[in-house]
Amino acid sequence: MPGWFSDIDLRLFVELDRIQKDNGITGDILEIGAYCGKSAILLGHLIAPGERLLVCDLFNENERTSSANREENDRWYEGFRREDFENHYLRFHASLPELLVCPSTEIDRDALGRELPLGTYRR
Repeated sequence: MPGWFSDIDLRLFVELDRIQKDNGITGDILEIGAYCGKSAILLGHLIAPGERLLVCDLFNENERTSSANREENDRWYEGFRREDFENHYLRFHASLPELLVCPSTEIDRDALGRELPLGTYRR
């Protein structure tokens, strides 16, 4: 699948997860920028029961993007759709992570501290 998550990245994520678990560090994971989901797929395997994986991405929903972001999307992510991410993720997991479909600058940290309903969170 397309993306920039390399084998060394994978090994580093797994090792950091092991170190955190060995030291009793737990909590939710927020990924900002997902593209096709390579790293999100791994993170979905690393979360423990009771933890949440939240993925923030625009998924090429251009009405919420700045002109600079639209240019970046056209250059690097042309033709990419949210459904592409969802299809890749669901090949490895039974359900999707919580999706925050918005610019990362709009993430509400107070809302993230509360339980969010399953599905898509939009500000």
